[in-house]
Amino acid sequence: MGRFNFQSGTNFEYASPQSMYSDYKQKKIRGILDYQANILDQYIKTKNENRDVTLELPTGSGKTLVALILGEYLRRKNQQKVVYVCLNNLLVEQVAREAEEKYGINCHTFVGKFSEYKDDEFMDYNNAESIAITSYSVIFNKYSRFKDANVLFFDDAHNASPYVISNWTLKIEKSSYQGLFEELVDILKNTINTDTYSHLMGTIRPDPHWVDMLPLPSFDKVASKLLGTISASNEITNNSANHFALDNIQDHFSACNLFMNEHSIEISPQIAPCDTIASFHNAERRIYLSATIGQSGEIERTFGIHDATQIKLNPDEIPRIGRRMFVFPNLKWSKLNTQEELFNNLHLENKRSVALVKSKKEENHLQTILEKNNPSLTSFDGLKLQKNIRDFAVKENVIAILANRYDGIDFPDNMSHLLLLKDLPRYKNLQEIFFSSKLKAAPLLDEALKNKITQAVGRCTRGTNDFSVVVVEGRDLESILSDINKRKLFSPELQAEISIGMQVSTQADDFNDLIGISKDLMNPKSKIWYEVNEGIIELRNKKLNDIKDDADTLILKKISKNEVKFQYCLWNGATKKAYEISKSIILDLKKCQNETLEGLQMYWRYLNIAMLYRIENNHFKGNLITQQINNLLEDSYLLPWFKSLQYSFNVNETQSIDSFNDLRIADMINNIEKNISSSDYGSNSSSRSKAFEKQCAEITSGLSLSNYDQQEKVKDRGIKFEKALTNLGNVLGFLTKNSTNSAAPDPWFYLDGGTIVVSEVKLYANYKPIPVKHIRESRDHPQWLAKNEIVSSTRIINVLISNTLSIEPSAKQLVSSSIKYINTEQLQKFAKLALSTIKEINELYTTEGDISWNKKASSIISNSVINPASLEEKIKNLPLVKNLSTGSN
Repeated sequence: MGRFNFQSGTNFEYASPQSMYSDYKQKKIRGILDYQANILDQYIKTKNENRDVTLELPTGSGKTLVALILGEYLRRKNQQKVVYVCLNNLLVEQVAREAEEKYGINCHTFVGKFSEYKDDEFMDYNNAESIAITSYSVIFNKYSRFKDANVLFFDDAHNASPYVISNWTLKIEKSSYQGLFEELVDILKNTINTDTYSHLMGTIRPDPHWVDMLPLPSFDKVASKLLGTISASNEITNNSANHFALDNIQDHFSACNLFMNEHSIEISPQIAPCDTIASFHNAERRIYLSATIGQSGEIERTFGIHDATQIKLNPDEIPRIGRRMFVFPNLKWSKLNTQEELFNNLHLENKRSVALVKSKKEENHLQTILEKNNPSLTSFDGLKLQKNIRDFAVKENVIAILANRYDGIDFPDNMSHLLLLKDLPRYKNLQEIFFSSKLKAAPLLDEALKNKITQAVGRCTRGTNDFSVVVVEGRDLESILSDINKRKLFSPELQAEISIGMQVSTQADDFNDLIGISKDLMNPKSKIWYEVNEGIIELRNKKLNDIKDDADTLILKKISKNEVKFQYCLWNGATKKAYEISKSIILDLKKCQNETLEGLQMYWRYLNIAMLYRIENNHFKGNLITQQINNLLEDSYLLPWFKSLQYSFNVNETQSIDSFNDLRIADMINNIEKNISSSDYGSNSSSRSKAFEKQCAEITSGLSLSNYDQQEKVKDRGIKFEKALTNLGNVLGFLTKNSTNSAAPDPWFYLDGGTIVVSEVKLYANYKPIPVKHIRESRDHPQWLAKNEIVSSTRIINVLISNTLSIEPSAKQLVSSSIKYINTEQLQKFAKLALSTIKEINELYTTEGDISWNKKASSIISNSVINPASLEEKIKNLPLVKNLSTGSN
């Protein structure tokens, strides 16, 4: 409240937000720009037709100013309580500082404990005398003090999903909750297969790509036990994030999914039911601010809303903000850049830089490397930057290293012209990983992926004339930006900047030349800068003509409304209505006939059956629904996860031999993709090809005996051969194992979960006949596997691999009638054909989550020597060891 109580005799009567703001004489900017005024005019014309409104303005074009002016106008004109919501506390402080120091708009910040809010400041907000600025976690809290807010502005709405859904997500990490984690695994034990149980217990070889989801019928069986165990845990009570998440979902547990990987169990609804929180539900207007709203329904899914009125500029009105000069040092020069040599050189030129990394661990690692080469360097993390951003802005030889922050903190003008992106996190939670890796539903995540990267690359280009050099490193990020199909997600301007940056980086004569070019790109007055900028503009103008609506985007936008309705039906226990909604979603997905969304269609078919299963009290009446599951299993052969539904729904599957083999091929493809995604392979097609050729050469050399010197120890040569054979199995996509135990077999290969080919490799100098002791070793392998590795019902095909063609007479009497014989020359010929098949598949690979690649790979394998069915048949038809000659070779 002010000291004086002036009586003007008139009410607040400004015609527009623009005219109101012209009277703000304490602002440090001249006023608003034409395109900003355009957005404000469009909003005023909406006349409260829809409570949910999106305002889209490109990164760096002043959407914060537009929102604050609009919020101030609504506060003053309508005496409304206005809250501006930021992703985190650091951004709360940044927005408040801009509001007061640059724009002259009065506001108060509210972070931390509700009980610690200053009474006078909260009274100002409550009396509509100032704008409140707070964080997402404060609003999406059932105990929030902003339950009567009239208008909510959600900043950075395009990247808000992890900040929103986290309020309904229980995250039980093994590292922090080991006892509770193991208790939950014990409850799950009888609802999951042995492979999943082994991953959770850590008794299987670690797989960073592994993720699983518990089907709803299985979740229903153990939900009460899970909830009871979690609720009774002191560990949960003592963790504020999990404590509040449990409070939000405990009465709606059946509306959640359970995801798991080797380190964590996550329980959350698929879509955050934001309208169940009073502070969100009660607002008369909810305004979502974004640089890239997108057209796939991302905002609707993030906030659990049915639809939003979109306000944005026409394409010819969109301001072009800054210039990003991309550099990709590791596409060709990774071995010369292990200690951040390029970035170090550029930092010494710029004196002030920013680095975005995946995790706190990566933050510490990068800081160690940089300070080793530059001892006087001062590093700022997020917390230090929040308290001392002014120090960062004026000091030299400083770097801000921020973990897991695609968006938020701005470094405009001369604060920094150098940005390092070091493989930022691609997924926000296990649900996203599952949808991408298990359902191959990458298009569902493309919008979020585009938004994250767009925000990340723009941290140091906030104004029309701003510029920065963006150094891109890290396998996932390089892989995405190298993929021409993924690049089409971005604006024509950003597409051009990335494409030209990749060309510049790969056309440099050598690493030192790239460093020199990059230094020139730090100087807008250099000839190199001018030439590259002209190349970007030319390519951008060409791409402007290629803009068209994407079929995936349109259908995803259409079904988003029903997905939200489905989630609220689950939340409210309206299972029959959820069942009907799921049918509508399936129908829309089928109509689009787009193979890239087939995985998503299969998922909704599963949910449709799961709803019917609940309606019928967890058992099926008649054969119709059983047939629906079998049809789903038949159609989803490329997606092995759906195989678990047979057990979860407790139905007997009628499976043909062909469909069984399709599942084996699908498992192979998943394993091949894991190999392609491993750190041993490169981030783009060229580097992947080189890595694969090197791997093939090592396998071929290891299997070849043409260079076998008889002076070389037979044991040493055998070890090399075994290693090559093991690597061959892994590359072909078969689960392959070997053991150093003296009694163990040589490599064994799973053609599927129930069929194993177990080998014994024996190489002989001078090709002497196979002796008795080696026959005994091979004969005993099935017993060893049954005891140490597998269940007794597994089918075992026993083979002996050797360079000799004969057997000792006494050994012939002992040999089992089931041991097959493979000559090393035959194996070499097979390996050559098999590796050429995998090479063809690798060359077609684009990125994770592309089901069209899976289809192509399946077709190639089906018609090749590594088709599991034909391979098994050929192995069974191999000659028997007992039929080898007893004479000399």
